[in-house]
Amino acid sequence: MSKNWYEDENTLKGILLLLFCWNFAATQTKKLNFENLKEVLAKCKEKLQFLEKYSIEDLDPNNKELKEAIEEVYKEFKNLMGQTEASK
Repeated sequence: MSKNWYEDENTLKGILLLLFCWNFAATQTKKLNFENLKEVLAKCKEKLQFLEKYSIEDLDPNNKELKEAIEEVYKEFKNLMGQTEASK
């Protein structure tokens, strides 16, 4: 994966597509665009780079730094997207 995947136009298109499909009926989702997605990714860049070395299969729930990074990224995306209508 590229070191700048979070700035790659095709990656941004893929993320937007995923997010629109994930929560297509929500008003917040309809406000998503390249610019506000780029802003969130820029805010989360350091945390996302930290998280790249982990897999969901080997997460340690006792790792405080890992937990905080996940929570911060989640918070930024939730602020942008709002709450999903249903659990995925």
